[in-house]
Amino acid sequence: MIQRRRVTRLVCIALLVTSTTRMVRADLYRIEEGMFWSCCSIAGPTSSGLPTPDQWFVELLPTDEMNSTTMRFLNAFQEPSSLWPVISTSVTFTDGQTDGNSILFFQDAESGRMDYRVTLDEMQMTVSGRFLARSGCADCYRDFSHFGVIGSLVEATVPGDLNGDAQLDWGDLELLESVLYQHGSAGLPDAVITWVEDLRRSWIGDSDLNGEFNSADLVAIFQVGEYEDAIANNSTWSEGDWNGDGDFDSSDLVLAFATGGFEQGPRPPLSTPGDFDNNGLLDLDDINLLLVEIASGHGEGFDLNKDGSVDDQDIAMWVGLKGTYLGDANLDGEFNSSDFVLIFQAGKYERDVETLWHEGDWNGDLRFNSADYVAAFHDYCFAGDCGQLGPPPISTVPEPAAGNLVWLVACLRNSRRVCVRR
Repeated sequence: MIQRRRVTRLVCIALLVTSTTRMVRADLYRIEEGMFWSCCSIAGPTSSGLPTPDQWFVELLPTDEMNSTTMRFLNAFQEPSSLWPVISTSVTFTDGQTDGNSILFFQDAESGRMDYRVTLDEMQMTVSGRFLARSGCADCYRDFSHFGVIGSLVEATVPGDLNGDAQLDWGDLELLESVLYQHGSAGLPDAVITWVEDLRRSWIGDSDLNGEFNSADLVAIFQVGEYEDAIANNSTWSEGDWNGDGDFDSSDLVLAFATGGFEQGPRPPLSTPGDFDNNGLLDLDDINLLLVEIASGHGEGFDLNKDGSVDDQDIAMWVGLKGTYLGDANLDGEFNSSDFVLIFQAGKYERDVETLWHEGDWNGDLRFNSADYVAAFHDYCFAGDCGQLGPPPISTVPEPAAGNLVWLVACLRNSRRVCVRR
């Protein structure tokens, strides 16, 4: 009975692999400590501890969409719940972007805007971020808040790790092949391709699973000597059986070369949200491409927040992914006088000519006018930084910004000149 249950479980997991499109790791962390506090509210500064920390969890679960991760807060029963009173409903945070050992999350909800950074360090996790609650009036923002929690890993599962050794290796692939072959699965080749290409991020033909398919793999499998021999079902992945039928024959070579991985090196990493030119960076070319798509009304592949439209909300999403502000013309992570110098050097203020991000268009109409400043300073104050210029930190020492605003007005009045603050 135990053996039958094990086989049934493996079949279910193996069939799940056939419908999985990317490597998925579901991690559950127990919250051990942390604080939540707010400032600038109508009632004045407030602070409070987390409600019974050891009864709350944070779940990280990559979704079936490329480069998309969901973060959820779970209660003691591991049900999705709202952790803080100011968040009225449970919110799922999607479109996580990897930044080193951190994952960034951005979400707009009816109750406010949440920005989170999840940092993973071996078996520890830290969540930091800020929540800006909308008050009763339209476009009014208050209660700039941030919090930090530290959790320990409770459990982790890796789809594709069929033998439970926490690695994706030959043992898993060979177990997948044997289980599906024994049960006559018509989708066996597809399951193998999914496991190798999407879960293991390698190529069909990579006999040693080192991430590349090259001549060394061909030498290795032919040295074994099982190519089209008279013994049925005696070959494994490392011996040339790449389609999972138990034999090494010409059909394995046809499949391997048809998938196009020979001598291509490692499989390219999954693309990053907002990296529209796929160069591995979120840079000026990407935001300019987004602006052009918004103005053109096309935008296929540019809907970052997946609301069905490509508009200024996607600009805000891109800026959040970049970790900066609207108005950061040179994308150095700060909104300051160097950005004003750059845009006024372009000389396009209130001229009917195409304007890009580094020339002053921050709202997606391909023009540089006062509307861009309204958008930039609204975003800047929305982030709770009206009193300071620089990068968007969790906590900094405020500096007066009145001088910067006066200087900005002077620049607007003399838009044909290069404005440099002295």
